[in-house]
Formats: sequence, structure tokens, C-alpha cells
Amino acid sequence: MVRDGEVHEQARGASPLRASGLRRMLVSAAVLVPIIGCAPSPLPNPDTPRRWVFAAEPSFVDEFDVDGPIDPTLWLPSVGPRGDAALTARESNVRVSGGNLVIEARAEPEAGKRFTSAMIETRRSFLHGRFEARMKFPTGAGTWPAFWLCCTGAWPDSGEIDVVEHYAVGGDVFGLHTGWAESNLHSTPNLFGSSRFRLTRTRVDAGAWNTYAVEWAPDEIRFFVNDTITAIHRRSDPSSADGGWPFDTQPEVLLLDLFLGGPAGPVDAAAMPQQLLVDWVRAYDLVGPAGS
Repeated sequence: MVRDGEVHEQARGASPLRASGLRRMLVSAAVLVPIIGCAPSPLPNPDTPRRWVFAAEPSFVDEFDVDGPIDPTLWLPSVGPRGDAALTARESNVRVSGGNLVIEARAEPEAGKRFTSAMIETRRSFLHGRFEARMKFPTGAGTWPAFWLCCTGAWPDSGEIDVVEHYAVGGDVFGLHTGWAESNLHSTPNLFGSSRFRLTRTRVDAGAWNTYAVEWAPDEIRFFVNDTITAIHRRSDPSSADGGWPFDTQPEVLLLDLFLGGPAGPVDAAAMPQQLLVDWVRAYDLVGPAGS
């Protein structure tokens, strides 16, 4: 967990996104406390009519096909302590290799932490669209990878869209277990109420390649795992009232990270290094309402 003092110290002089990322580390565990058990969330009707159309070709894409450092024109690394690790921009922690983005957590001391890892965000921000990534999670205890979009304003008022998070838990921590892909939306109010019961849990083979996606439109957000729709959230839902739907006007950046500890529980140092692998990331623009 991130201590309050650590959060405030690092947030000074940081961009709104970086401050929001630090707060996210602090509150996510609290948001997850009431989640007990491992039953999968019920799937929505796959025949639910589509309200929106997205472009056939991506406007943002990284296939990670050139070995070496990440493309600095597309991505910006975050640096500093997060949870049980220090995030760095070093190629040992974040690089392109063998056709994949590799975010690697390592057992090495840095900035007062026992481990290092990485988080990257897009230099470009987005307002609506379809976002997808093909990913393979680490399964060492205490690893917490995520693919998400976060507000460029205050958190959680400006909204957070978690396309997928995975908690590789060695024991029973907050009722979480390895092998569940979790999607979520966060918005006002803070802490326990920020997810507003919009968490979706889908059973996956965490050590295999899976594709995770979200379709973000002005009045509807849909989540997918391997092209199967797993959740639909709408502005008209009761959970979206009273500040619960900031997703109409607030741009967000795309992030990929491998955090350690927090709700994922104790980190297994003997299992290091651990890698989050990403085959590709693509973003498709929103075209307009279906049938228009």
C-alpha cells in the first residue's frame, strides 16, 4: 500500500494524471475490500443492439515490432515509488522485445523499495473510442498488471475506465484470487463509492494470451474479453446518477502498468522477475450513432 505521506510527497508538482495515479494506488484496495468470493459476473445479452459505430481502422496503434526502447513519440514512462515497487524508465523494466511490449518487475532495491517495475501512458489523450490490447499477465504472487484509461483532471471526479486488472494473489486477500480479469468504472464519490458496483469479474487463463477491449461512447461503455461482451454500463443507469457519469466530456490517456502489492497481497520475491507482455495496443475513433 502507498502511505498517505508518500502520496502527498510525490504528488507535489506532478501532472493531474500522475497525482491521480498515486491516489488510485491508495484507494483501489479500499474499493475492493467489500468484494468477496470468485463467482463470475453475469454476462449481458450479446444481442443487445449497438448504439454506436467505431472506425474500421485504428487512429492510434503500436504493434511493438521494433526491439529496443518504447516509442517516445507515443509513450511517456512514469517514474517514482508506487506500492511495493519503484517505477523506472530503464529498459530493464520497460522495453520492446520479440514483438511485444515487456513491462518487467524485478527484485532490486530502488528509491526505498525492494522491487522495480514500470508504467507508461500515451502522450495523446482520447475522448471516446474503442481501445483494445492483446496481453499476457504475470502470475507471480503480488503482481497487479492493468490496462486502463484515466482522467487528465481530478480523480475520481473526472472518471477512470479500467479495461482490465489482474491480481495474482498468493493467499486470500480481500476475497481476490488469481485468474480473474476485472473491469471497472470509477467516478465520484471517492473511496468505497467510486466504483458504484460497476466491477465485472471474468474467469481467464491469466498466463495465456487474451484480448481485452472497451468501447467508450458518450452514453454507454461496453467491456469485452476475447470479443465476448462482459459488461454494459450506461449514463441512464442508477449507478451513474449524481456525478457517476463523467465520461461525456473528460479526455483520458491510455495506460499500461505492472504494479506490485496492494490488493494483490505480498510479493513473491523468489518468483522475480515477472513480466507483463503486450502484443499490440489499438485505438479506434468513435464515428457516431448506429444507423445514422
